[in-house]
Amino acid sequence: MTEDLLEPLVIADELHGLAAPIRERLERVEQELATALAVVDGLRAGRAQLRKALAAVDPTFEPESRSGPKSNGKRTTPKLAASEGAIARAMDYFEANRAELSNGNGMTSGSLNRRADWPFSESYTKVILDTLHDRGVVRLDRKGRGGAHIFVLV
Repeated sequence: MTEDLLEPLVIADELHGLAAPIRERLERVEQELATALAVVDGLRAGRAQLRKALAAVDPTFEPESRSGPKSNGKRTTPKLAASEGAIARAMDYFEANRAELSNGNGMTSGSLNRRADWPFSESYTKVILDTLHDRGVVRLDRKGRGGAHIFVLV
């Protein structure tokens, strides 16, 4: 009976014995890492001083520029453009339906998508309209409720 009670204590001692070398190894790795980080910090500080000194002595020296945050208003991703085939299909559609589309109300990507014979998705329609706007085929007449872009044919 007493052996059954002592068995969990023996297991706990064995587990502690297994964990001790791992703990020691972890402490050594953390010490080595702290030493390496201190060396890196020292090297960076020395590099900064050398760059300052070289910039003061040599006017042709150009320090490496850091890539910082982008300024407001600049695109970080390229603008999407519609394929030439899609542009041609959209132009054919606009020519065939010019009377309906030139009624003075303008068109949005949503209004074009509600038409049963419009062959493109709403998100791709936005890309098509933006591309046609860049080419001068349609112009932005106004912005509607919710920021909708209302285009008219030129």
